[in-house]
Amino acid sequence: MYHFLILMLSITSVWGQQVCGDIPSAQLVTRLQKFGFKCDQISSEGCDYHECEGQIPQYSQPIRIAIPAATHTLRIHFHGHRLQLLPQYDKNLESMIKSFGLSTRLCKNNETVIFPGSIGNCKNYDQELKEKSQIQSFVKAVNSLFDNALIDLPLHLSAHSGGGRVLSRFLSEQVAPNQVTIYDGIYSEETKKIVENWLTSSGGKFRSVAASGSDLKPFRHAESLRLNLNQKWTSSSVKIKQGMYQVHSNGQIEFLSTPYVDLRTHYQVVSDVWP
Repeated sequence: MYHFLILMLSITSVWGQQVCGDIPSAQLVTRLQKFGFKCDQISSEGCDYHECEGQIPQYSQPIRIAIPAATHTLRIHFHGHRLQLLPQYDKNLESMIKSFGLSTRLCKNNETVIFPGSIGNCKNYDQELKEKSQIQSFVKAVNSLFDNALIDLPLHLSAHSGGGRVLSRFLSEQVAPNQVTIYDGIYSEETKKIVENWLTSSGGKFRSVAASGSDLKPFRHAESLRLNLNQKWTSSSVKIKQGMYQVHSNGQIEFLSTPYVDLRTHYQVVSDVWP
């Protein structure tokens, strides 16, 4: 298990230790409130959890954090573009979570999830989480928010759409997750290669979810990545919430795809396949 704080100034690899038991939400909520975060208790289908929103000096946009009753994984999710194409997803971080229908799963998944905000076509991600020093500062600031209480937990990095390129930068700068999930977000050969290098060297869990179509870049790159890995896949068709998905899996790595209908499919892949 890797430390999330693997990005110290020396960029050295540090092995984490097994965490004994889950971390209760009260401990994390109290800590965030000390940093000026506003926290609300959310009820969804009989499950209660907290969503807290605030800012850190190292990043200009709001950060929303979902905290379940008990935490055993830390997740950072880069939500992608905010281009007012479907305004209910783009208004703010709170409306985005509601529009994707994530509340119940955020409550039940035992992941504390950090949603850094960004505007435009991932403008803030590209400006403020681009250089090694910026990523270092962000990582250290997140750990400080929780007084390093989550430092030894498994780390899950995920991204939607253009958020895939910022996720790839974290991988390039030796942030070492245990799990990576990318939703319709491999738009370039560079991002694909970075993910492939991580997969072949880390042994981590990976899931790609894409809207399928021969002219869609994320699907083409995901398929190319799957073929490059040269694994023995078990293939099936599965109904997941609103979509029918073609699934290729080897138990550790999964590629899922559903036919593209319109722009809503680009969002649906997140709603259907979270976490």
